[in-house]
Amino acid sequence: MNLSVVIVAYRSKSCIKNLLLSLKAQTLQPDEIIVIDNSGEGDWQTLENEFKFKCFSQSHNSGYAGGCNTGFSKSKGDFVVFLNPDLKLEENVLETLFENINKNQKIGALSCLIHNESEEKEKMGGTLNPFLTIIPNWFHNPTMTFYPSGAIFITSRKAWVSVSGMDSDLFLYGEDVNFGWRLRLVGWQIKKTHDCSVSHQGQASVNKSMHPMKKYFYQERNRILNWKCLNTWHTRFLYMPFSFFNEFARLIYSITNMNRFFGLLLAWIHILFSQSFLSRKSKEIHSIRTQDDSKIHKWFAPRWMKRKSMFDGLLNWARDRAIKPLNGLERFSWVILTLWLSIGFGLSKIKQGGWPDEIFTHYATSGDLENVFNLLANDVHPPGYFLTQWAFSSLVEPFGYTLPILFAWLSGRVLIRSSRPELKIAAWILWMLPFTLFIGLQFRYYSMVVFLTAWLIRLGDHVKSCNIRKIVGAILAYTTHLGIIVVWFTTLFCPEKSTKNTRRDAFFSSVFWVPGFFTLLNQAQGRLGNTSDSLGIFIESIVKTVYSNVSFIFGHYYPVNPLFLFFWFLLVPLLFCKGGDVRTAFSKQSNSIIKYILGTFVFCLILTLIINIGVSFIPTRLAFLVIPLAIILSRCFIEFDLNNRKFFMIWFSVICLFGYVGTVFNKGPLHCGYETPLARLAEEGIDVESDIFIISERNYYREDFINGYTISNLAELIYTLQAMSDLKPTRYLLIRETNKDDMKPTWDEIESSIEGSFEFSKKEGLLYERLESHKMFLDTLDRGTGQKPEQSCWTYSFYEAKD
Repeated sequence: MNLSVVIVAYRSKSCIKNLLLSLKAQTLQPDEIIVIDNSGEGDWQTLENEFKFKCFSQSHNSGYAGGCNTGFSKSKGDFVVFLNPDLKLEENVLETLFENINKNQKIGALSCLIHNESEEKEKMGGTLNPFLTIIPNWFHNPTMTFYPSGAIFITSRKAWVSVSGMDSDLFLYGEDVNFGWRLRLVGWQIKKTHDCSVSHQGQASVNKSMHPMKKYFYQERNRILNWKCLNTWHTRFLYMPFSFFNEFARLIYSITNMNRFFGLLLAWIHILFSQSFLSRKSKEIHSIRTQDDSKIHKWFAPRWMKRKSMFDGLLNWARDRAIKPLNGLERFSWVILTLWLSIGFGLSKIKQGGWPDEIFTHYATSGDLENVFNLLANDVHPPGYFLTQWAFSSLVEPFGYTLPILFAWLSGRVLIRSSRPELKIAAWILWMLPFTLFIGLQFRYYSMVVFLTAWLIRLGDHVKSCNIRKIVGAILAYTTHLGIIVVWFTTLFCPEKSTKNTRRDAFFSSVFWVPGFFTLLNQAQGRLGNTSDSLGIFIESIVKTVYSNVSFIFGHYYPVNPLFLFFWFLLVPLLFCKGGDVRTAFSKQSNSIIKYILGTFVFCLILTLIINIGVSFIPTRLAFLVIPLAIILSRCFIEFDLNNRKFFMIWFSVICLFGYVGTVFNKGPLHCGYETPLARLAEEGIDVESDIFIISERNYYREDFINGYTISNLAELIYTLQAMSDLKPTRYLLIRETNKDDMKPTWDEIESSIEGSFEFSKKEGLLYERLESHKMFLDTLDRGTGQKPEQSCWTYSFYEAKD
């Protein structure tokens, strides 16, 4: 037996005769016609005798899905056509449906054109938006449809059994969407033909027998059930913000109709108390799933729609970027972001005031845009980052400091979007390196440079000239002093086939380095050049090169702990003794490693020769080099065999774990510490937020709540002394860097002036000093680069007038 027809009826005896007449006139007669009477009305004998069908009366209403399941179990055909009782068929409908599904064995369900009397005519296929609301069906191809219409469709016995039929738990509404979705999850195709059509009265049974509130309840409940059961948990998680917005909008919209409003509320309550049911349903779907969600969601509108709306771009972006099921590294990336933000929130609580560069960032990004330009015009910082930080802080003022964390995290996200395996693995390495977290925790522009560098390398995948690459390069050149050199450096890490156009785009971006060039000259004024001899500069640059790369791997300032270095040197021989495969992997990348080390040395030489930046400042200035370092490590990782990959991952993860711990707990004393001098003073019992006159060599405070004065140059010293004379404060706080001998006479003069004006009580102490575990390494480093080893870093003197 080839073709069976199943009609599910509920109090539809008055309209079913038209359907039976149109079945009798079909060019292809079915082998059997089965009517499932969900209402139990009885008295079908007359119609049965006239139209030769079998009627099965149900003792209770099992819904449309339950009726279809019962009808299928009673049928014997290889193909089954399911019909609503309020249809009228053209004479070729059964023949067309049967021939089309019989020709293509991949089709799991096939529907046809429907002329709705109560609704707008369905001109093309059927689709949904991502929130499972049926929308006008405007597919480019009329045969495209996401689900078969429950009014009429044909399916094969094999397809029906593969998904265990329809979900009878849905009872009414959405069962055709659920059935079509499950067919697609198993791998079946769903089509719609326009070679035949039917007329559909629509809602014939429901409008007569169901209260409107109950109807809306089933619509909303089944919509949510389908979404929660047919998607994987990570898809639902990513869609969560959109879903909340959708539900809220539905609630607002339903206020105009009380039946709809209470139906929606009842649906939410039902879902809330049906979690075990949802879990069971999800497991059932998972047991038959062979396709991931991304292949299902591509059928959602508006991807295939002819008509476009202003929201289409947003929905397409969400589908392509966020809705793709999380797996592997993408799932790991969200864990990393959560961890970094948690660390950032915790460390932000110990900050009071800030370090000089952070203070400047606060100044530059507070107030209106004119304030930004005025400050940048008189400072040495490139404006690209500060304009971005100003815009971000204006939108989320309490959490403005999270922008560097987001930039550091996004540097891995842009790499993971690449099709090149080396960049995907580099993203994991980048997130694991504690130095990436370190620069994200600083309220400075370094993390934006790292992000832009990663983006440029990722855009190296484009073989042809790329406008986005030009723009990113221009922003990078406009963000850091060495911007143009960084832009050209990234061209070394693009595929050979795109090298030519990548360099052309880099040349275009070079024009935008002009502001960076002038700020570089501005910064170099007063300390342009290095007074050391050529050999000293060369040796210092080598030391900075080594120190920078050690910092990149272990985290800035933490690697100087000898115990940690011992752990590193203990494991390196094990890594290289593990097998020839490891040595071969590194030897294959020897050319890239040499280029990278030479590039790092050149950058260190430039900063040493032109601006004479100290050793401890170098790693953050060269933070962008952590990207090519991660790429080189990932290339080596790809060359390993499976066993060595496991060993490397464990070894590298342990190293990075130590670095994370050191990075998080490195509160000071160096210039990138999280615990600022003002925060440390609070631990000493000094209230810096009260009426106090602070004098320091550099700015460690915010002017909005503290009277702070600096003495870094003669003009500032005169201004400070004048303020002391005018204000006659009764409390003084002096913050000193003890390694600067040239400032000693100035400090002696200030202390003499304070002690000669009133009778004061004095309290002194160390704010920071080098840890004993660090001194051996750093003192040797200072001596090797011609600097005087520091005995301590910062001290304070607190004066308070006696009563």
